[in-house]
Amino acid sequence: MLKEIQKIKKEMGDKLYILAHHYEPDEIVACADAVGDSLKLARLAAENKKAEYIVFLRSALYGGNSRYFDRKGSEGSAS
Repeated sequence: MLKEIQKIKKEMGDKLYILAHHYEPDEIVACADAVGDSLKLARLAAENKKAEYIVFLRSALYGGNSRYFDRKGSEGSAS
């Protein structure tokens, strides 16, 4: 999965911004552009004006799937 995420990040460049909580497993944190607590991640997401898609990665251990948001207000999820 890590290789697939890295490939997508390379293809999308600045259009994709990946966030992860600091308590996630190393495999999740390694994929993130930014790591922190919920407040820090929310602030970083709001400050990022380049990204068209903001993805919060989560492991299944901590409640399920990943979510993404775009600047147009769309939201989705991926299991």
